[in-house]
Amino acid sequence: MKKLTIKGLFVLFSFLTCIIFNGCQNSNDTAVSPYTAPKNWIEAYETPDNKLTVNVDAKVIIPSFDKYPVYSAVNEEDFQGLADNLISVLMKDKDVFDMKSIYDDTKSEITERIEFLQIQIAEIDEELKQEAVSDAGITKEETLEIKAGFEIELDYLQKKLPSAPEAFVQKLSNGKLKTYEDMYGGYTELLNVETKIENGKKLVLSIDKKEGISKYYTPNRVEYNIINNNKGFLFAYNDWNQTDINEINLSKEDAIEKTKSFLNEIGFTGMNFFDIGAVSHVNLENLEMDETDKCYGVTFTRIINSIQLGMVNNISHTPYHEETITVAVSDNGIEGFSYISPKRVTGTISENIKLLPFAEIQSVFKTQSKFNNIEDFLYDDIDKINITRVELNYAYIQSDKDAEFKITPVWDFFGDPVMNDDDDTYNLARAKYNSFLTIDAVTGDVVKRNSWA
Repeated sequence: MKKLTIKGLFVLFSFLTCIIFNGCQNSNDTAVSPYTAPKNWIEAYETPDNKLTVNVDAKVIIPSFDKYPVYSAVNEEDFQGLADNLISVLMKDKDVFDMKSIYDDTKSEITERIEFLQIQIAEIDEELKQEAVSDAGITKEETLEIKAGFEIELDYLQKKLPSAPEAFVQKLSNGKLKTYEDMYGGYTELLNVETKIENGKKLVLSIDKKEGISKYYTPNRVEYNIINNNKGFLFAYNDWNQTDINEINLSKEDAIEKTKSFLNEIGFTGMNFFDIGAVSHVNLENLEMDETDKCYGVTFTRIINSIQLGMVNNISHTPYHEETITVAVSDNGIEGFSYISPKRVTGTISENIKLLPFAEIQSVFKTQSKFNNIEDFLYDDIDKINITRVELNYAYIQSDKDAEFKITPVWDFFGDPVMNDDDDTYNLARAKYNSFLTIDAVTGDVVKRNSWA
C-alpha cells in the first residue's frame, strides 16, 4: 500500500491583456506554415550554474498542421449546469442525498483539529526558541511559513467553532451548489451528493468550483466515483507505463470506446482521446492506494478545429490549470471519472501565428539553470536530466486576469530526472509526460506551469 500526497500547485503567467483577449493586431500575426525543425536533437552539456548535467537525445515532434491559430478561453462558470446534467443522467430516478464535506465539520471534529494545531504551533515555537534544526532539514524560513499556515487555519477554525453543528444530519439534496468561505479568504461553490446503487455500492458526485484566493491551491474539479467499501479513485496518479492490466479482460480498444460513449452520454463534448494508462483504487478515508486493484485510466483533452491540446506533468503532478478528463473503466463498466479545470473557448486571437525558429527555442532551453516545471524541493535530489522528446504542443497560458487564458503553441521538453539517491519516485509511472520546461513557441518566454501565483 502506498500513501498518496497531493500537492496543490496552480499556474499564473502574465501577458498584455489587449494582445491576448481584445483581438488587437499583433506583429506576429502573419502566416507561416508549415513549420520546419530537425528530426532529432543530440547534445550533452552542463547548465550555466554547473549544477546539472543535461543529456539531450531527443526526437523533435511537430504536428502536421497547415497553420497555427491562437484561441482565447476562460474557466467554465456554469457549474450548476454541469451538476444538473450529471445528476439527471447518472442519478436518474434515485434518491439523492447531500454528503458531508470538510465545511460541515462538527464541533467535536473542529475542537480536535484546534487542539492539534495548538500543539504543533507550541512545538514550532520551542524549536525556534532553541534554534533547533528540523530532522527533515527544513530551514527557519520554511518553519515560519508552516507556522503561519497553522495560525491561519487555527484562527479560521476558532471563528467557525461557535456555529458548527453538534452532528451532521444527512438530508435529501436539492442538487444546488453551496457557497462556503475558506480559511484563506476565498470562496468555493461545492456540491457533494450520493445515491445508493446495487450490492451496497454508492455513487458519489463531487463538484468543486473555487473562487478568490483558494483557486491558487486547487483546481475547479468535477469527480464521479462508484464507491465500494469506501474505495474509489484519485485520478492524479495515472500510470502511463501500464497499459495492459492482467486482472482485466477488457481490451484497451474496448476501454477507449466505452469511455467515449460514456462522455457522449453525459454531454461532455469537445474532448478527444489522448492516452490510456492505469489508475488504482484508493481507500478514501486514509488515502492508501491498492496497487493490485487497477482500472484503465483513459484521458481526454480538448480539441479545437482538429487541433488537440497536449498534456504534461510537472514531475509530480498535472498542472492544475490543464483541462483533462480521465475516466476509470474495468470489466464492471465505468467506475468513475475526473474532470479537472473545465474551460470554455471564447474566440480566435490569431488565425495563424508566427512561431520562432527552432534554433531560438534551443537557445532559450540551454540558458536555463533551473527548469521551471520541476519543484524547487526536488533539485537537491537530481544529478542530471535526460531529454528524450521535444514536442510542439498547444497549451493554456494564463493571463493577468485570473480566469482568462490563451490557447497557444508551446514547446515541451520531456524526459526523466536521474536521482542521486536512486529514488525513482518521480521518473517511473509518469515519465511519459514529464515536461521539464515549457517555452512559448511565439514569444520564447518560459511558461511556469507550476506557479503558486
